[in-house]
Order: sequence, then structure tokens, then C-alpha cells
Amino acid sequence: MSETVRELLAQLRISGEPQLSAFLPDAEGQNVILRNLPCALIVLDSDEGIVLELNDYALDVLGVQRFTLIGKTLNSVGLAIDMNEESAAAAPGKPTQGFIKDSGGVRIPVLVLQRRVRLSDRKADIILTIDSTLTGGSRTAEASFDLFRRALSETRTAYIFARISGSALERDLLVVESGGELPPDISDKSSSGASISDLFTPVNAARIVENAIILSRNGGEKMLELAKCSPLKMYADPSGQILMVFPPEDEERKTIRTISSQLSAGIRRTVLYIASSATARNAGKEMLAMIGFHVTEMDSPSSAQIVFDENPGRFHFVVCEGFTDDPDMLSFVQELEHAGIGIVLVTDEEFDHDESLKLAKIPPPLSINLLASAVSQVSS
Repeated sequence: MSETVRELLAQLRISGEPQLSAFLPDAEGQNVILRNLPCALIVLDSDEGIVLELNDYALDVLGVQRFTLIGKTLNSVGLAIDMNEESAAAAPGKPTQGFIKDSGGVRIPVLVLQRRVRLSDRKADIILTIDSTLTGGSRTAEASFDLFRRALSETRTAYIFARISGSALERDLLVVESGGELPPDISDKSSSGASISDLFTPVNAARIVENAIILSRNGGEKMLELAKCSPLKMYADPSGQILMVFPPEDEERKTIRTISSQLSAGIRRTVLYIASSATARNAGKEMLAMIGFHVTEMDSPSSAQIVFDENPGRFHFVVCEGFTDDPDMLSFVQELEHAGIGIVLVTDEEFDHDESLKLAKIPPPLSINLLASAVSQVSS
């Protein structure tokens, strides 16, 4: 380069000409335009196959951090770009259908554009990949989830990956894998194959399963606030895969949760259960025992009110199947309202009540998932 050209470039830098500043490196030494291209850009050494450079979009698609890949081959970190070599050779510069793959079997369909250039004294392949779902291709939910998990692992974010299992009446979530620094109360229980009920309290586990089933119908995400436990964000897809991510918890919230948990540890939690049928009372008693409650059974609102009046503070909340038209039920509910005690009604009937009453209504027949969800509403 001549001195005249160097002087001209120096003057352009000083003057801040846009046509030059657009190609200046950023604070990390990377070209701003190439780094922010809305497609994956990878530069490979043609002979050795090592990665010379890649942009941010490529890092997101591959689910890796830059320092783990620069100077290494894709194969060394369990990745590959698989494309039709014959088509690429026959029509250089034109897009070829291919796949981004990893050693776990994940295949992401992409369109690949490749061009060979010379960089200093070496040959290099510039590879541009575009997600083919943007041009009518399809990507499986499993592949998307696997890429998400890879990104979480790289950033050491706490997560649990699980799958819905079991029959319609006994649905469960089974852990596939976990990563990052999980909350201490579940960190030593999250081995592969463990049930979600082994990790969380019965109420929280039932809420998680219920929300997982609902979300997985169409896929989606939801933030869950759990009782005396770290909050989690749940992601679900229609294939039954569930990803639970634990955002960092601030110290104030953690302290409050710890104190609350310690204070409630020794409390005996008793529920007043009202049902006319002995069979229904037994079924309800078993479900409530599964989520950590002791049960006092009554066959009518009038008899329940007598027991309640003896010691209102004894009961955590009330569950009642039916009796929405019973006059005694109305007077009993008024007492519950004054005492600040919640009630779960198992009924399809409408029930008029004051807004200050803590009430949750679920349809019959009673199920463990719906019951646990209702309990979390009236016992908070």
C-alpha cells in the first residue's frame, strides 16, 4: 500500500466518513456489519477445517460461545454442517439444502451458501446458513429445545429438562437432565428418571404437572410462582417436552422464602373436608394426604360448622363437594369469610359469594392436579 493511500485512509478515519466507519472493527475487534448479519456466517480454513471466524447469529444457532470454537474444527465440539457437496460444486454461490447437526442427533434444516476465497496465504470457505423454516421448511420442536438446552448449558443457567409421562389419570413429569446451579432444596434430587414429585412439595409438583399439561397442548411458556420455593419459567412443546428454567433470585426474596419455610415447618396443617358420600370423603382424604394435609371429615355443612366453631384456627382451609344449594352452607361460608379461611368447592353449579371470600371452584370428579392448584389459591 502506497503512502498516499495510507494518508487518505488516515484522513477518512479522522473525518468519520460513514463509508469507512461501517467497516471498522468494534471494541472486540470484530466487524460490526458481519457480526450482526441476520443469518449465520462461518469462515473455515479450507484445508484444516478449523473455524477462523463466526458471527453472533451463528453462535446462537450452534448454541456455543465464541471462545469454545475459534481455532477448532466443528467436529471437535460435536457439530457439523451437512450439505449436498455435488449440488454445491455444480452451482457455486447458489443455495444448497443442508443441515446443522450435533453429536446428539439434532438436525436443523438450513439453506447453505458457500464461496471459497483466499485470505493472506491460506484458502478459506465463507459459509452462510439460513434457517430453512423461514422459506417454507420445517423444524421439529425437539430440535429447537435441544438448541435451547445447549445454550443454557453454555451459560450455566439452572434448568431441568423433563418429559410428560403416565396415563391420563396419573400424569407425571420425569427428569431427563438438569444443569447449572439448581436451588439447594432440589439440587441433589434432580437425577435422570426422577419424578417431579421427588423434587418439589406435593402442592408445587401438582401445579407444575398441571401447567405442563396445559402448556403442552399448543406449546408455550409461563412464569410460575411456587409456594415457599424459587420461581421458575416453564417452556413446553406439543411433543411433551418441558423445560424449567430458574431465574436468579434476589437476596431479599430468598431470605423471606427461607424464613417462611422455617416458620411453617412445624405447623400441623388440617383440612375440613365435607362430602355426603363416604366414598368421596375417602378419595378426597387420600388426595389431600398426598399433598401434605391432615383431614377432618364431615358429611354436611351443618356438622362441619359445629366442629369449625369449636376451634376455627385449627383448620387451614375447607374443601366441600356439592351442597351449593344448602342453606347451612351459606351461613358456614359467611363464618369462613369472617375468619379469613379459604374454601375449595367441587361443583359445576354457580355459587354467589362475597369478593372477600377466598374461594376456588373446580369441576367434579375431583382430581389431584386440579385440587392442588385450587389449594394453592385458597391457602396463600
